[in-house]
Amino acid sequence: VFPVGHPYRHEVIGSMADLDAATEDDSRHFFNRFYAPNNATLLIAGDLDGARVKELVEKYFGPIPAGLEVARPTPPPIPASASERRIAMEANINLPRGLHAWNTVPLFAPGDAELDLLAKVLAGGKSSRLHRRLVYELKLAQSVSATHISRMLGGTFEIAYVPMQGHTLAEVEAVIDEELAKLREQPVEAVELERARNELKTESVRGLETLQGVAGRLLTYDVFAGDPAYLGRDLARYEAATPELLHKWASQVLRVASRVNIKVEPNPAAPLMGRVVSPAKTAASDKAAVVPKVSAGKPKSRQTPDAEFRAQPPAAAERLT
Repeated sequence: VFPVGHPYRHEVIGSMADLDAATEDDSRHFFNRFYAPNNATLLIAGDLDGARVKELVEKYFGPIPAGLEVARPTPPPIPASASERRIAMEANINLPRGLHAWNTVPLFAPGDAELDLLAKVLAGGKSSRLHRRLVYELKLAQSVSATHISRMLGGTFEIAYVPMQGHTLAEVEAVIDEELAKLREQPVEAVELERARNELKTESVRGLETLQGVAGRLLTYDVFAGDPAYLGRDLARYEAATPELLHKWASQVLRVASRVNIKVEPNPAAPLMGRVVSPAKTAASDKAAVVPKVSAGKPKSRQTPDAEFRAQPPAAAERLT
C-alpha cells in the first residue's frame, strides 16, 4: 500500500533480520536519540493533587537531560495507482479470506471523519450495506468488515471478508464492487449517515468510561492534534459531514484502480501467518524511490536516574494512590 521509503512500508518493530543484526551500541544510540524528554509526552491521570504530582515529576524526571533534536524525514509521496494491484497468498487456515486496502489521509486531516463514516455505512453493524447483502440476504460471506485506520503520516481504508463454505472470494468481491460503485455514483441516504454518526459518537463516549480510556484519548489529542482538549472539535467533524461529502471522498478514494487486493487461500503446508505466492508488481515510481537519509550525528550518552529510583521506591508520602 505504501511506497518504498515510506515509514509505513514495514512493521514498526522492524524485521527479525534487523533485530538479530543490532548490536549493543545500536540499541544504546537508538535509546539516547529517541527516548528523551524532548521527544516524549508524559500523561498522569487520576484523582490526584496536581501541584504534588508536578513536584514529583520534577524530582524524578527533571534530572534527565534532553537528547539531540529528532530530525524527521519527509516521507515520499504516494504515487497515484493506474491499476489495481493483486497479491496472492496462502496460509494454514480453514477458509479463504480477502482484503481490499486503499491509501487515505492522516488522522484529523480533511476526509478522515468522512472515511470513518463510510466504513460504518459499508459494514458497521447488521443493517450496514455489506453485512445485509453478503451475510443476511445472499449468505455468501461468513463475515465482512470495513475499517478506516488513520495515522500521523497517512491512513488505510480496509475491507476484509471471509466467504461461507461452498462460496468463493470472487463471489463476495463482486458484491463488494457493486456496493462501492453505488457509493461512488450517488450520496448515501440521510438515515444511513445519521446511523453511522450515532455509532461513532457512541463508541467515542464509551471509550471514555474508564480512566485508561480518558488518558489514552487525552494523549492522542495532544500528540496528533496538538490540543488535549480536542474532544469537542473531534466530534464536530462528524456532525459537519454530509451525504455529499461522503460521496466526494468515496469517489476520490474508493476506486478499483487505487486499491490493493489480497487473497489468501488455505494450504495446510503453509505457515499460519501466511506466505506470498504471487506478489504485486512494483510500480515504476516505487523502483525509483529513494529512502531519505537523516544525518543527526552520534547521540551523546545520557545518564538517567531510573536505576536509583527503582532501587529505592518512593516513600509513603510520595505515593499517589
